[in-house]
Amino acid sequence: MASKTDYFDHVVVLMLENRSFDNILGYISTDVDGVIGKNLSNPAPVRTDGKIVHGASEGPVFVSPGTVMDEPNPDPGEYFPHVNTQLYNCVSPSSNAFEHKAADFKPPYNQPAAGQPATVACAQLPYPAPMSGFVQDYYNNCDKTGLFEDTPQRKEYEVIMKCFSPEVVPVMSGLAKHFAVFDKWHCAVPSQTFCNRSFFHAATSNGQVVNTPYTKWLRTDFNAPTIFNRLEDLGLSWVIYYDKTDYFPLTLLIHFQQLWPFFKHKENRKLHFKHMEDFDADAASGDLPAYAFIEPRLFFNHNDQHPPIKILGIPQRSTVTAGEELVNRVYNAVRKSNSQGAGKSNSLNTLLTITYDEHGGCYDHVPPPQCAVPPGDGAAAEMGFGFDRLGIRVPTIMISAWIDAQVIRSQKQHTSMLKTLGAKWSFEALTKRDASAPDFLEVFNRESPLPGSAWKVFTPINQPEGLENTDNRSHPLNDLQRAIVNAVNGIGNETAVLFDADMTVGEALDLMEKKLNGLVEGV
Repeated sequence: MASKTDYFDHVVVLMLENRSFDNILGYISTDVDGVIGKNLSNPAPVRTDGKIVHGASEGPVFVSPGTVMDEPNPDPGEYFPHVNTQLYNCVSPSSNAFEHKAADFKPPYNQPAAGQPATVACAQLPYPAPMSGFVQDYYNNCDKTGLFEDTPQRKEYEVIMKCFSPEVVPVMSGLAKHFAVFDKWHCAVPSQTFCNRSFFHAATSNGQVVNTPYTKWLRTDFNAPTIFNRLEDLGLSWVIYYDKTDYFPLTLLIHFQQLWPFFKHKENRKLHFKHMEDFDADAASGDLPAYAFIEPRLFFNHNDQHPPIKILGIPQRSTVTAGEELVNRVYNAVRKSNSQGAGKSNSLNTLLTITYDEHGGCYDHVPPPQCAVPPGDGAAAEMGFGFDRLGIRVPTIMISAWIDAQVIRSQKQHTSMLKTLGAKWSFEALTKRDASAPDFLEVFNRESPLPGSAWKVFTPINQPEGLENTDNRSHPLNDLQRAIVNAVNGIGNETAVLFDADMTVGEALDLMEKKLNGLVEGV
C-alpha cells in the first residue's frame, strides 16, 4: 500500500453507552493495562451528616471480577461534578454530596481547588489523578436515589468496583484478543453522553458539559460543522444507522442544526438515516457508505449497555448481554461481506470500530492525560470547564482484514477518528482539538489481508433465565432516555414542558412516534 490510509475505503463505527475500559476489558489479559495483578482499590465512603456508613470498618473496596450482568445497578453518576469526585475523591463544596440535578451543583464542581473558584484550569489539579473516588461518588449517588430502606449497604456500593470477567463478555473480549484493542483511548470530556458524542463528530460540544437543559442542543447557535458536513461537501456517502423503534436518532438531536435539513425531507432521509435492517442489507450487498455510524437501541429493551436504573422488585434484561449481541451482529455483517466490484464494500476494505461514548461512572484505574487542547471555537464554557482535560478511558476495538492481534498503547481520544478520516479524505480539521489529535494509522499491521471467511466466530452468552422476552415499556425512563424524549419534544418548541421521571418507556415511545409523524414527510 502506498499509504496506510489506503487500507480502508469504508468505516463503520458502533458507539455503545457508558462503560469504562476496566469495566468491560480490564480482565482480558496481562498484555493490556487492565486490572489483573494490581490489587486496585478505592477507600470506603464517608459521610458528613453523622449517619452510619455500613461496611466502612471493613476497609477499602477492592476491584474484583463481575459476573452479574446488570451491574452496576443503580446507574452511576456521570455529570461533570460526579466525574471530578471519581477522579479526585473530592466533594467541594460538601453540599454537592446531596445534589441530584446538574444545575444544582456549585463551584468548584468537586474539583480539589482552594476556595470556590468558578473556573479551575487543568494545571491547578493534582496529576496524575488518584482515581480514588468511584466508591464515594457511587455511594453518594445511590443514597440520593431514595431506593434503599436505609443508607446503602457495602454489598450495594462495592459493585462499582466490579469489572466483567472475559467469559461473560465473550464477544468484546474475543474481538479485543483477535484484533486491535486500544488501552489508552480516552473519551473527549470528563462528563456525560451528549458532549462526548458531540466531540466525536464535531470536535466540540458548543461549550456544554452536561445534557441538561435538553432543548439547548436544538438552538440555532449550536451549529458547529460536523464530519457529516465535511463528507457531504466532498461528495462522499454517509449514513447514520439506528433502531427504527427509537424514531429519532440521538446523533440528529445533538447536531440538530446541521442534520435536520437532511432528516426532515424524505429523499435525503432515505440516503442518510437508515434502520438496522438496512445496515444488514447494505453490508450484504456491498453498499455501505464511506462512513457509517451505528447507534444502539436506546429505548425498547435497549441494547446500548447503559447501566440500568434500579426498579424495586422488577428484574431487568441485561443491557450488557444485549449489547454483546449487537456487537456480534455488526461484526458478522462486516465479516460476511464479500461483494466485488468498483466502489463495493466488503470485509477487505472496511474498518469496523467498536467504542463507547463515555465511561458512565464505571471504575477505571488509568488517569486521563494531564491536559488537552481546547477546541478554540469561542463557545462559552459550562460549569467553568475549559475543555483542557480529556475524559476517562473507554473500550475501543478496531477490526479489519489488515489488522492482526495487537494492543495499541499510545494515547488516543475520540477526535482521533476525525483526525484519521481527515487524513484519508483530505478534509480540514473542524477545531483545534481534532487538529491536534493523534491518528491511529499504526493499527494496520498486516502485509496481506485476512479474508472475512477466516475471521474468528464468537457466541454471546444468553440473557439471564426468564428474562429473554421481558418488555420494558412499563419501566421508568433512565437519564439518557429522559434527555432524548425531552429534546424530541422540544423540536419546534424549545420551551416545551419538561417530562419528569414518572414517564414510562412506552409513553416516551408513543410521544416520539406522534412527534415524528407530525414533523417529517413520508414517514
